[in-house]
Amino acid sequence: MGKLMALTLLGAGLALVGERLVAFRQRTNAFRKVEPVEPQNCRLIEGLENGSEDIDILPSGLAFISSGLKYPGLPSFAPDEPGQIFLMDLNEQNPKVQALNISDGFDKASFNPHGISTFIDEDHTVYLYVVNHPHMKSTVEKFKFEEQQRSLVHLKTIKHELLKSVNDIVVLGPEQFYATRDHYFTNFFLVLFEMIMDLHWTYAVFYSPREVKVVAKGFSSANGITVSLDKKYIYIADVTAQNIHVLKKHENWDLTQVKVIHLGTLVDNLTVDPDTGDIWAGCHPDGKKLLIYNPEDPPGSEVLRIQDVLSEKPKISTEYANNGSVLQGSTVASVYHGKLLIGTVFHKALYFLRRVIDGQLPLMGPFRDVTGRDLVGKRSLETDNGSPDQSDGSGSGKKWLIQYLFASCGGFNDMSHILWYAFPQEVELNSPAFKRGLELFASTKENMAEVKKCDFYEYVYIHNCSMHHLQHYIGSSVTSDGFLAHSRLRLSPAQACVPVRAMAKLMVLTLLGLGLALFRDHRASYLTRLNAFREVTPVELPNCNLVKGIETGSEDLEILPNGLAFISSGLRYPGIKSFEPDKPGKMLLVDLNEEDQTVLELKIIGSKFDESSFNPHGISTFTDEDNTVYLLVVNHPDFKSTVEVFKFQEEEKSLLHLKTIRHKLLPNLNDIVAVGPEHFYATNDHYFTDVYLKSWELYLGLAWSYVVYYSPTEVQVMADGFDFANGINISPDGKYVYISELLAHKIHVYEKHANWTLTPLKSLDFNTLVDNISVDPVTGDLWAGCHPNGIRIFFYDSENPPASEVIRIQNILTEEPKVRVVYADNGTVLQGSTVASVYKGKLLVGTVFHKALCCEL
Repeated sequence: MGKLMALTLLGAGLALVGERLVAFRQRTNAFRKVEPVEPQNCRLIEGLENGSEDIDILPSGLAFISSGLKYPGLPSFAPDEPGQIFLMDLNEQNPKVQALNISDGFDKASFNPHGISTFIDEDHTVYLYVVNHPHMKSTVEKFKFEEQQRSLVHLKTIKHELLKSVNDIVVLGPEQFYATRDHYFTNFFLVLFEMIMDLHWTYAVFYSPREVKVVAKGFSSANGITVSLDKKYIYIADVTAQNIHVLKKHENWDLTQVKVIHLGTLVDNLTVDPDTGDIWAGCHPDGKKLLIYNPEDPPGSEVLRIQDVLSEKPKISTEYANNGSVLQGSTVASVYHGKLLIGTVFHKALYFLRRVIDGQLPLMGPFRDVTGRDLVGKRSLETDNGSPDQSDGSGSGKKWLIQYLFASCGGFNDMSHILWYAFPQEVELNSPAFKRGLELFASTKENMAEVKKCDFYEYVYIHNCSMHHLQHYIGSSVTSDGFLAHSRLRLSPAQACVPVRAMAKLMVLTLLGLGLALFRDHRASYLTRLNAFREVTPVELPNCNLVKGIETGSEDLEILPNGLAFISSGLRYPGIKSFEPDKPGKMLLVDLNEEDQTVLELKIIGSKFDESSFNPHGISTFTDEDNTVYLLVVNHPDFKSTVEVFKFQEEEKSLLHLKTIRHKLLPNLNDIVAVGPEHFYATNDHYFTDVYLKSWELYLGLAWSYVVYYSPTEVQVMADGFDFANGINISPDGKYVYISELLAHKIHVYEKHANWTLTPLKSLDFNTLVDNISVDPVTGDLWAGCHPNGIRIFFYDSENPPASEVIRIQNILTEEPKVRVVYADNGTVLQGSTVASVYKGKLLVGTVFHKALCCEL
């Protein structure tokens, strides 16, 4: 049973994850193609090779850049190296970056910087706050910037229970900041689950030394955060919801949402133009490519500008877009005096001058390397005899040129540029000339590893690899067949040849790990709902006897005013024990007026009724004005749900089948209470009908089950939101309906109206799983068969069988109903009690798959 349940949960999990993955692909813009928008005067910044995730520019033009982020699930080109903070002076004509030294006493080996923010004190001291993930945890590091020494002095590490999974930060005072939490869970697999399920549990936090509180919540994945120029508004990017939230800041630091701007792209970090107040956003046009990195089809980059943010119709423009051939995975864009700096999560950084003409940017123009040399004009690089203007002294101009192009990259988008510069005329990619050119390039590289070959279909053919990728592969082997054996990513040639196959295995393992992590995380809640650790204290009644002839269950029973009791027996329910799984169920009759009760199987009459698939569950009777007794039985033929209407023929001790009722709102029936010959309320104990999804629903406690009213002219849901709606019954005066919620350990009381609708009045909590409910016709007391330890029902062990418990609820409509345990047994006498009903001082107790007990009260 344990293995079956595990397989059931795994199957249900995979089915649910499959449906969520489809929605996840839509939320990550998995099918979006990038239309290039590439302004002129762009160049990659030398020295930033491992990311530039966040950027903060001081009023003086000094730009802080966080680099080297290692984030679970995202690639890293230097996974074993600590992160760094770089500085760049945007006032220089050709600005360059330099790594800032960090003072001793700070653990630089585990430095893993993410979002950053600066604060300038009254004495003009600059403080840099950095979101840090040492060992994949979250802290905020406070540094003092020493401009003359170009260094950071570490002052403090800030930790708090609300600062988990921190992404970005905006500082508004000395140690006063807002921060975003991009995931609710911290376990990697549960983070994946959260992303796929789109739980919207992330939030923004305000932190100060005196107060830490959540100020905004309900985000799919809260990401970038910044503040308006006047400090009155906070802007928060919700990356997988593809929008920006505008929130008003109050004096007590609380935030009130003003508006949401939907952008149709995955918005990462936000910055504000210090001159205009416009928002600049680094975005991911196709988020899937970030999570499933493929160097042959890398993640694109996109920069949006949002003007007039607070107006009714903000103006949104795309200022830069690239398919990944130049810049991969843009996260941030920041402006300073007409200059734009774009950072990435794990890749390079791009810098260019914005020349505004009538509000528009010129789009086409040459790319230049870091020295400003033009890398597009052929004449500037090559003489008439095919030699470049500059030579490496080796006597081979072509050899130098290929090496130069690979090394500088300079914005080339296609391998055809290499062919154009390296050879006097066009050549076929598989031609001997092309292969000789590649071998020539390989021979000029110092410390070149031995040439390796790998299968064409399992790695990147060099023709399809953009120049941007080739720059990453410097230090890699180039084979004579035109393939790359990657070394920069610290992969062996064998590993490098199987990224597609490895990614497929990784996805399978990820889903499996996700299922296992989810199983473990929900296990505690699941066991609590099943009362898994409760032990039963016996409560015995005098003169109790097992009812002869009942060996395979007595799941529900209904006693007529004359003492005749109907009993449903032989229920086969998925996941529950059955002692006769291959035999059909039956309806039994017991006369409680007799001293020594014996049972009689009722004969079923009706040519259209299939007795071989009879699988009775809950039952209810209705006595008409002419004293005709109708028996309504919940039936599960082939594990579906129907309601069978019988006429009881007392003289013949038989049931005449009249009708089978089916309806789409009756998919998972458990119990029924008749209010007319074909009128009834019924409980659906699950929302799903698929057996695997039902197990998943049960395990997660989704509370999606409901109660339906049925008549030949009207069928509708009358109450919902139950965690396994089970037993149902009605008060003697017909004014109130009682519903048991098995896994919530409750009984709900509803007022019934003339139009059959139900209004909730109250709920009673119990330390047991309440199954079926019966009502004493004389006193109106409720009697309930219960499972004190539900785990033993679902995981049957004959050595440790499920217990039985009967409770009585008196004066249920008063403020203080009286609840008493009338009978309890640890399973040695009676296993898995489901129902208890009384008649003239006698108590009849039924079970889901075991025997039945009759006691004197």
